[in-house]
Amino acid sequence: MASLASWPHDVLLTLGQELNICDLFSLLATCRALRALEDYRTLWIAAVHRIRYTQLHPLPLAQDESISSLPLARLQTLARQTNRLLRNWHSDAPRPVWTRSFHIGKQAMFCIPGTYLVASVSYSDHAISCWDARTGECVDKTDVPHLHLIVAPPCVTGDGRAMLGATVRLPDRAGLLSLAVIVLSFSDRANIRFDTFISPPVGIVPPLSPAKFFLNDKIIGYTTSLDFYYWTFDPDPESTMRRIANPWGSMSFERPLDPQFISAHVSSDGLLRFRMFTITAGGHAIVDSIALDGTSHHVNPP
Repeated sequence: MASLASWPHDVLLTLGQELNICDLFSLLATCRALRALEDYRTLWIAAVHRIRYTQLHPLPLAQDESISSLPLARLQTLARQTNRLLRNWHSDAPRPVWTRSFHIGKQAMFCIPGTYLVASVSYSDHAISCWDARTGECVDKTDVPHLHLIVAPPCVTGDGRAMLGATVRLPDRAGLLSLAVIVLSFSDRANIRFDTFISPPVGIVPPLSPAKFFLNDKIIGYTTSLDFYYWTFDPDPESTMRRIANPWGSMSFERPLDPQFISAHVSSDGLLRFRMFTITAGGHAIVDSIALDGTSHHVNPP
């Protein structure tokens, strides 16, 4: 009977692409001939996709990193890191790598994925601080005058930046809310810093509900039952808020469309992609999605 190592490479590659990550590493460790499969990018792309979409496990991957565009070495490292996490998580006694306690008071906290950094928000002082969880030290702090509310969790990029989405209410704007993006740059760990970008007024007053916010490394915005508002954040004082009419707003539903059922993100090709999900009174699910060019829709500031 022929040994597994004598099978054609294309057959072995197909076999490897069907294995979960733990079994794949066991296969590659069998012998030198099988270990040669690790030089195929398609093997690792299939393995990482299986982790994310079949095993439904998060990946230690920045939000602006595309799996299909990662080089071979990065794919292999990503698979090994995730395999260690999975084995620890699914063991009989999962072990934390380390623990540390430090006092930040009664403040909202946000962990920066993929780092040892923690952001804390003090609404009473209108300030945001960055802490190094390994040492318990505050490594930077910024004041955000008239900070109203953090509305979007951290978005992390591969170049060492994390963005927090917020709203501010500036007194010179008649109490109208503006969107704000607080950017934490941490690529140089010896020089961690905050930068804040504030949009023109969005034309609404608190409370914001019902609304759902979205954020990535280029755009912050929110959805309502009638419109989608967004802003491409940059220091240009001439930048404007943009608006897209909610394409589902004019559709006839048995009940008003809740924006909580609308998700939004910006894809690598720069298109705004929205997905709507709702359930009718009769129990039927409705799912729809659209992709729009976000550069061609403007709304004048109020």
